[in-house]
Amino acid sequence: MPGWSVTILYENIKDEHGLLGNLENIQAHENAIARGSDKKDGNGWPKFCYTASHTDTSCHATKFHRSPLTAFLNVSANLLDKDADKKAIPAAAKKALEQAMARPTWATDYADQYPKDVKETIKQGKVTHMRSTFRIGAPLGGVGEDGTPFKDQHDRPEEQAARVATYLKKVEALNAAQNKIWGGEASNFKAMLYSEVLNDLVFEELVREDLSWAGAAAGFVFIYFIFHLRSLFLSVVAITLILLSFPVTAVLTAGVLRVTYMSGLHVLVVFVVLGLAADNIFVVIDTWRQSGTISPHIFQGQGSQYTEEERRLAYTVRRSCRAIAMTASTTAVAFLANAWSPIMPIRSFSLFAGIIVPVNFMLIILAFPPAIIIHDRYLNRCFNKNRDKKGRADSTGADPAAGGDNPTAVPVHVPEEEQYSDLELFCGRKWNSMVFQCRWVIFLLGLAWTVAAVYLAA
Repeated sequence: MPGWSVTILYENIKDEHGLLGNLENIQAHENAIARGSDKKDGNGWPKFCYTASHTDTSCHATKFHRSPLTAFLNVSANLLDKDADKKAIPAAAKKALEQAMARPTWATDYADQYPKDVKETIKQGKVTHMRSTFRIGAPLGGVGEDGTPFKDQHDRPEEQAARVATYLKKVEALNAAQNKIWGGEASNFKAMLYSEVLNDLVFEELVREDLSWAGAAAGFVFIYFIFHLRSLFLSVVAITLILLSFPVTAVLTAGVLRVTYMSGLHVLVVFVVLGLAADNIFVVIDTWRQSGTISPHIFQGQGSQYTEEERRLAYTVRRSCRAIAMTASTTAVAFLANAWSPIMPIRSFSLFAGIIVPVNFMLIILAFPPAIIIHDRYLNRCFNKNRDKKGRADSTGADPAAGGDNPTAVPVHVPEEEQYSDLELFCGRKWNSMVFQCRWVIFLLGLAWTVAAVYLAA
């Protein structure tokens, strides 16, 4: 099966003859992998057939794995014999490699198992790197979960792939244990292992870790929603609209555009949407609060048949829609710019990210303002929370003293201490004052940082 393989790269760059003095260790290690265990009776690993063919991956192909040892054994069957003279092995191995290189089939049989400069290293009597590849044929032996044998490589591929992954993880553990026996990092001789299957498993594990961070980010955003919106109901609505963006976008990309590829790169969209959608929610709620501080006289002539609540809602939608539409559109265009990338995973990610941004925008504009009205009309009054701890306004910022639905009422002046939160007062007074006083210091520090960054980048 394509990808059902494990490659072992042997390295010894410090010893006099390089790997030629470690052939016995290489043979024992590969025998242990092929047998499934370094123990005589094995450990119950599934039985696999190995094939050297790139095209025919069936178990009817020639059953041997590609290894540099093949060149040695074809020339001298006694080269790796336990009773062989260890001092004579490097010289015999060098001779065996020279004879193998003289064969017409060298390029197809063995050349890819050595570095490009293999001829020069062999002439020097030293080989620093070798590579062996175990390709697993299909169908796998034994029976599946339903008790029937596998017919071919396309029969229950997920179940066969799972068995191969289990096997390769044990090979990885065996390889790590063998390296420790050889002396660990301090040893001159070591075997490094690579497999596409194992690489995918590691990648999936990293994606799962990223998803856990995405959950933590969503939890933080939800908690901050509660703090800023001062309403559990509005916070739940806000985080729900963010989460709904993903299935709606999946329907559009997979069902309409027929882009079904999903990768770990798509996990990054979670963080983008959380940040962008949270900003949009804050813009809408702050605009609604701002509308509550506007004098009813300003709304006169804008439709006397509408209540102040309806006029405030119209003001909120008009003002906030323009603001967040600009940010959403520029972000979406930035992502969609990569939709023509020749790299398929990047193209799929760009389409998904470029579509989810306007989807989230539409959900917020259509659903969040009505949620604000429901909260203020029913929940806020029901629980008698028209005033916060400072006695100002209700949870959305509307001041009852501003006149309510009476257009002729005279607005009452509200001191800044009661009109703004502690954070707004700090930013509007102390922070602005400090920035103004230190403006030249901030400018010079920024200039120095920019110059240093340009210098280091160059």
